[in-house]
Amino acid sequence: MLIMPLFHVHGLLASFLSPLYSGGSAIIPPRLEPTFWETFTQHKANWYTATPSMHRLILQFPPPEPVPDIRFIRSCSSQLAPSLYEKLEKAYKAPVLESYAMTEASHLMTSNPLPPAPHYPGTVGQSQGDVEVRILDQDGAEVQQGGEGEVCIRGPNVTKGYLNNEDANKSSFTENRFFRTGDQGKLDKEGYLTLTGRLKEMINKGGEKVCHPPPCPSRSLVPQAMTPSPPSACLGNRTTRLIDIKFRRSLPWSSITSLHNTPIL
Repeated sequence: MLIMPLFHVHGLLASFLSPLYSGGSAIIPPRLEPTFWETFTQHKANWYTATPSMHRLILQFPPPEPVPDIRFIRSCSSQLAPSLYEKLEKAYKAPVLESYAMTEASHLMTSNPLPPAPHYPGTVGQSQGDVEVRILDQDGAEVQQGGEGEVCIRGPNVTKGYLNNEDANKSSFTENRFFRTGDQGKLDKEGYLTLTGRLKEMINKGGEKVCHPPPCPSRSLVPQAMTPSPPSACLGNRTTRLIDIKFRRSLPWSSITSLHNTPIL
């Protein structure tokens, strides 16, 4: 059942084109609403994929009675909390498979496998297809197994570069063409990847990537500003602009609030 927006690679590739390519079909409701399980059951869907914030919302919908035969539930685009993972498996009696993907990799990079292979909460699984996953240090050298570093990938599905942006191309690829994801992580002995942090300046707000807030209009009026990402029970992270204002009377409030479409504290 397709509930991800089609302008998002998670929706277009994982939810729509992949099922069609494999000979399946896609059920597309007009929106994500409390009748989710009624539609799921009516059309005999057997899996769905969503972001953690959407899974959390689905758990609040009227539960299906009886629980349909769900082959698996997939989670991607943002890290899934182990507690939410457990709630989903308990409520819907289905394996929850967390994956790791990004637009630059034509979506999928790693995924937890279907049973009977093991799937673990807190990990985003093993590399898929021809995707190579390496954990590299700042100098581009591979770290020891189990060590933390930047998650880097290489494969036929990975972009060859950014159009008309040579600076980004130089900084985003290693000498042997591994793409730097900007995520920090580590690999266990079985090749399962655990993400531990973010190296690039980006906030993941419910699967929406927020980066590089617009600059303040005047350094003399707003000498300091920062955009932290405090945790959100619904979205994973939320964005907030903190600013130090000098000469408040000289700067209209409308100019301050237009700096970023987020609460001002």
